[in-house]
Amino acid sequence: MLTYIIASLFCLRSLFLHDPAELHNLQLVKIQGSCLNAVTKARLKSSAFALYKQSKVKVGESDATGRFNLVVPVLTETIVFESEGFRQAVIPVKFNQGISDNARFRLTVEMGAPNWQAVAIVNQLCLNFDVPADLEINYKVVPIDGKESGISLTMKPEWNQKQPLTNLNIDTVKPGKTYLVTATSAGGELLFTNTVKINPGSNFLAVIVKKPDPVQVVTSSAAVATVVVAAPVPKERPAKFFSPTTVYFDQSSYDLRDAAKMMLDSVSTILIQRPTIRLNVTGYTENIGRRDLNVILSEFRARTVANYLKQKGVRPDQLFLTGRGPDSLATSDDPESNRLRNRRVVIQFLPR
Repeated sequence: MLTYIIASLFCLRSLFLHDPAELHNLQLVKIQGSCLNAVTKARLKSSAFALYKQSKVKVGESDATGRFNLVVPVLTETIVFESEGFRQAVIPVKFNQGISDNARFRLTVEMGAPNWQAVAIVNQLCLNFDVPADLEINYKVVPIDGKESGISLTMKPEWNQKQPLTNLNIDTVKPGKTYLVTATSAGGELLFTNTVKINPGSNFLAVIVKKPDPVQVVTSSAAVATVVVAAPVPKERPAKFFSPTTVYFDQSSYDLRDAAKMMLDSVSTILIQRPTIRLNVTGYTENIGRRDLNVILSEFRARTVANYLKQKGVRPDQLFLTGRGPDSLATSDDPESNRLRNRRVVIQFLPR
């Protein structure tokens, strides 16, 4: 790590200081925080510079209280903080896709005097939340390889009213590892999902959740109380002639392949045309790694399939989801060709 810092400082000498006005043509990210004396924790007066494409651009400075509000190009690879009488703080950064203009991240930077030991770089995942305040949401950040535990956090509406969760920095992540970040509703609906490969330094990810569309019902105005009237559905033949369908996944992944999407497009057409048909959507994994993480992965595979079908117009009440993890293996896990058959979601048609 010390070698990385020395190399970064050497590169600074070859960079040309550009006019901040050029930032107007770039996608920008907002970062709030403060620079601290690494020993006393007192706030420091500092200036910040973004390094990207062999350019060095000033992106902000702290105010009288020592707090800064930076506007940083999303292409930035390093942020350098300078304070008189202290060593430069060189922070590698990575901005993941999907960050909106409304996102505001938080960052705390510690700086040491020239005669002190160099301050170690903090490897962290910096999350910004843009979510409805009236939803109960369960957040999880877990490593894909399953070799260590992740974190789990639940935010309830009553807590959001007192102190909304807007930012969370996780410093237990490890560079080189890939983490699965998810947000689910109290009912288990997958609201947000993303995978993040951690680079050395600060990694930024925006968690954006839109409120699910309410279920539309027909009401009777003649009654004092609201009466839900079931919409008529066409009569149809039993669906027993539809055979179970299987969707396969890559290792440690719940992303749909192109072939799977084409198959699900056909399934969605059937369900839309025959609204009394229901589906059992059951996710599975291979029998490698920790069982609890395999169960989580199988659940997300099932939810990925269900969410794709709902995006195509399938009603949520037509789908029943289950995650079975490594239970009910299709075949033994050895060799690789067999493991592929276990990384699956099985879709079973159920006539009502």
